Amino acid sequence: MEGGETSTQMSEVHLQSLLQGVVEDADFEAQGRNCRVVCDIVDDSEVWGNTALLQSAIENVVRNAMRYTREGTDVDMRLECLDNANGREACIRVSDHGPGVPELALDKLFRPFYRVDTARERQTGGIGLGLAITDRAVRLHGGSVRAVNRPGGGLVVEI
Repeated sequence: MEGGETSTQMSEVHLQSLLQGVVEDADFEAQGRNCRVVCDIVDDSEVWGNTALLQSAIENVVRNAMRYTREGTDVDMRLECLDNANGREACIRVSDHGPGVPELALDKLFRPFYRVDTARERQTGGIGLGLAITDRAVRLHGGSVRAVNRPGGGLVVEI
């Protein structure tokens, strides 16, 4: 992926099934933190893409959200289709109930090896590659990723 290679095995990807698989995989880790990953499918959607890359991209975001959400709260994942100038596109939002991220750091979250706070990372692990991998995988599919703070606290990552 990093070598500039853009030819990947593409096929039709059923996003509802993919997201349900991510939730099932994350369930064990979530139980250890006394939280759940809750998935809301507003619009089912199929996209043309690489299943493994998309799954990895979404799993990275969900695992990151589970690390930072307050114990006993949910990580919320939502799939819906949005109309834009290019037609309809699938949108996946993953929201946590953690401390959020300083506004000046939001644009840097998807850079390789970037970590918001070294002390915070020592508590949760990670070296700063998960969200960078997500960004690269999503861009290979013609999409984008962005992060915004929730008004009441927490972070929303939108793919």
